Amino acid sequence: MMWSKRIVVPLCGVGMGLFALAGCGQTSGSSTLTIEATGAVEGLVYRDLNGNGLADAQDEPADGVPVQLLTWGSGAVVDETESDGDGRFSFTNAPVGTYQVGVGFNDLGDTLQVVDLDSTALVIPADSMATAVFGVSYKVFTVEEARQLPVGTPVFVEAVVLAGPLTWADRSGHFREDDFAIRATGMVIDALFPGDTVRMRGRTGTTAGQPVITDGKAYVLAGFSTSPLPLSVSTAEAAGARGGAIDADLVRIQSAVVADTFRIDGDLVATVNDGSGILEIVLDKDVAWLDNVAPGATFGFATGLLIPVEGSSLWQMNPRTRFDISVSPKRARDLNLLLQGACRRHAPIRCTHPSGAVAGLMD
Repeated sequence: MMWSKRIVVPLCGVGMGLFALAGCGQTSGSSTLTIEATGAVEGLVYRDLNGNGLADAQDEPADGVPVQLLTWGSGAVVDETESDGDGRFSFTNAPVGTYQVGVGFNDLGDTLQVVDLDSTALVIPADSMATAVFGVSYKVFTVEEARQLPVGTPVFVEAVVLAGPLTWADRSGHFREDDFAIRATGMVIDALFPGDTVRMRGRTGTTAGQPVITDGKAYVLAGFSTSPLPLSVSTAEAAGARGGAIDADLVRIQSAVVADTFRIDGDLVATVNDGSGILEIVLDKDVAWLDNVAPGATFGFATGLLIPVEGSSLWQMNPRTRFDISVSPKRARDLNLLLQGACRRHAPIRCTHPSGAVAGLMD
């Protein structure tokens, strides 16, 4: 491949000065002057913030990206540079020819990928300029993969919304893909609804020993279609999240009797048992719940997200709205027997009879 344009100018000939002519008489063979014609390449690198692989208004310039000018075909590196603070880069005085723009993957790291990079030939004409635009983006991981990545890894995750950041005041959300779920904390406030399919950007982290995505920002790929179905579990399975396998997931219990209620930071916590073991259901203070959640009442069903308890090996269930629970008022029955049974399984716990008397801590 010829990169240069050769312009041949005779060194001896008509119109040349006396001294040049004198020189010609002393020169043997053919003498020419070759002028190398050059051009330039300018380009822009953008950070693909929404992960759609296209440059749009939601993206921003990407600085510090290693850019290479490569020969077409062989891929040999002709020149190297980095994008500046505005995402721009340039190669000046490039010999005319056919090239392609590449990225120094060894310098890019293993958390970013190149998107929207034209792999066709880039022709640099003489005394002119060629342009190139491409993006860099976080890699897309499955929820299962994201849960296993090191803390601080930037990710994109595509999943279905179980609860959006407007559900509770802490701006957290829950997302599921196939058989795995993950919680996102500190999310950008967006109107997301259960059943929406989203692409979420963030970094991996941990809360209460469980994987999360921090500083999440979600982009809706498809609006609500079908409401996500909860997993049917016992109260004991929910409290242990099946060893963490269903952490952050949407679950449902049935026929669980309220053994106790108390408040933490304004939230109503109901301790319930379906006969398999104790589970705490947290009813957020900002949600208008039914007023019949009291000791002796029965949850016909309760649906909610599993959130780990800090400093514990247990999970709590957090319903999203009042429609996630169905509660029947307490019935005339020997509640003390229920309390004693709960205490035997999960001693020591706080066991209070509706009369206010403490049932005691059982072995």
